[in-house]
Amino acid sequence: MTPVPTRALLLAACLAVLGLAAHAGAGGCPRTAIELHEAGFAPSPTGGPLPADAVLTPVQLPDAWRARIPDAGGFAWYRFTLPAQDGEQGRCGILLPDVNMNAAVWVDGEWIGEGGSFTEPVAHNFNRPLYFPFPAARLGDAASTIDVLLYAYADHFGRLGPIWVGPHDALVRRYEWAYFRQVTLAKIGTVAAVVTALGIGTVWVSTGFAPLYGCFFASTAAWTVNSLNYWVRDLPMSHWAWDRLVNGALDQFAVFLALFFHRLLGVRRPRTERSLVVFGIVAALAAAFTPRAWFAETMMVTHCAITLIGAYVTALSWIYRRSLSPLEARIYLGAWLAQLAFSAHDLGIQLGLWRGGGYTLPYTVSCMMLAFGTTLALRYVRTLRQALALNETLEQRVREREAELSRQFDRSRELERRDILSRERQRLMREMHDGLGGHLVSSLALAESADDADPEIVAALRDGLEELRLVILSLDAGFTEVPTLLASLRERLEPALERQGIRFRWGVGEAPTPKHLGPEQMLSVLRILQEAITNAVKHARATTIEVTTVVDDGALTITVRDDGGGFGPIVRRGRGLDNMERRAHELGGRLRVRSGEGGTTVALRLPLGAGLSPSGR
Repeated sequence: MTPVPTRALLLAACLAVLGLAAHAGAGGCPRTAIELHEAGFAPSPTGGPLPADAVLTPVQLPDAWRARIPDAGGFAWYRFTLPAQDGEQGRCGILLPDVNMNAAVWVDGEWIGEGGSFTEPVAHNFNRPLYFPFPAARLGDAASTIDVLLYAYADHFGRLGPIWVGPHDALVRRYEWAYFRQVTLAKIGTVAAVVTALGIGTVWVSTGFAPLYGCFFASTAAWTVNSLNYWVRDLPMSHWAWDRLVNGALDQFAVFLALFFHRLLGVRRPRTERSLVVFGIVAALAAAFTPRAWFAETMMVTHCAITLIGAYVTALSWIYRRSLSPLEARIYLGAWLAQLAFSAHDLGIQLGLWRGGGYTLPYTVSCMMLAFGTTLALRYVRTLRQALALNETLEQRVREREAELSRQFDRSRELERRDILSRERQRLMREMHDGLGGHLVSSLALAESADDADPEIVAALRDGLEELRLVILSLDAGFTEVPTLLASLRERLEPALERQGIRFRWGVGEAPTPKHLGPEQMLSVLRILQEAITNAVKHARATTIEVTTVVDDGALTITVRDDGGGFGPIVRRGRGLDNMERRAHELGGRLRVRSGEGGTTVALRLPLGAGLSPSGR
């Protein structure tokens, strides 16, 4: 058996080992994240270390300075007590999701991090979560103290929300999500606003500075300036100059957006627009010159006013939704309702009505502006296409008008040319009638009066006089229609044929003029018909001659029939038929000749062409 003292020693050793193990396991990082919302508060005039004998006032977080200690500003300490933890020995972290304006953190008197500069301009962390990792070994086996030094501007929205302490892996994910929601999305929204402003600005210039696009460009540019407030940490100017700039930009954003909607919807409300302009001017002056002590209250008033402007435009989107396309109506109304809800959310945070997880307006409005800009650009593209189509139509009409003017000019020149030709024809007709015609008439009269007149000379003179009459007739400006030609033929030949005892039958009905026939061609037609009648009189010993017209299959046929003895194919060339066929071919027509014991038929067929002269009926 083992002696009793030996057993006692072994038992004491085991207990000692167990005590050491228990002591080694005490302390460390909490196993899960813990939210601390109770702290002791003490102002610090200089931001120096918290004195050991400092009197701490218990406060509940979130702690809004404007509500609890009006007019306070500068540095203040918050001391949190973290009970002893039996947790992990790895890395730990402290998350400050709600800070205004900057903070630094100590654990058990050891500094672990800060959110940026504490000198003017102080780091701008009003919408930025702060996260500070540290080794879990800094948390001892007893309760730990976490001290947060906060800097807040007087007459501003000094605030500290509950803080979180816990394992690094768990808190860093919470921090990254909060940073993405509150900062990264704000940056994306600002980029979207800048892109939209540049695009609409280009459209505005290209449209000759149309008010519709100008108002939207001004609104988007103002929002771009305001949205920088949500993610810029190191300010390029003093805090108060920055605050006046971004708050003034927010007011102008609302004013120009309302003016834009008036023009988009075709709303004519001069009094409302004057009121909006007056509000914009007053808000700009208030943002620039209101003393610091009243600045926050003044901006709250203007922010409430622009929320009312948002409600007004939302109502407009519903009332005038039928003046928009279905897609535009849904986008505008939905965007305004969302903006109204998120604007009320952010306004409630500023008024201390509820605790928020960061401001939502920056990315909400930026997305709204991007959607508005997209629909506006689509409307511009649609309008541009309509304008291009209209320009094409106008150009087509101009071309048609130019062609019409060209045709009128050609017609005018043609009329002028015809007038010149007509005057020249009249002159030639007068000269031939009074000169050559007079000589032929005189010669014919002398030849006929002589007792021993040669019949052949008299006949030659008569033929020459008749040929002269035909030439003079062809020079007549009115000698361009088939009915005129046939009437002239009848007027000249019918009396002469009746004197010779030949019956002249006239069967002329419809006789349109072929499109391509001019005076020269009309003379050829007349010569063909006259030759056919002359042959019937001189060679066929006809007692009846008939002239008829027929229109069929797009052609005019003029027929000369006689009841003479006819002729055979042997004498065809001796009767001048070759010349008649040649003339018909030159006219683009065709000559058909049929001859037999019952008489001879000469048919001249002429194509009418595309158009008919109205006088040819």
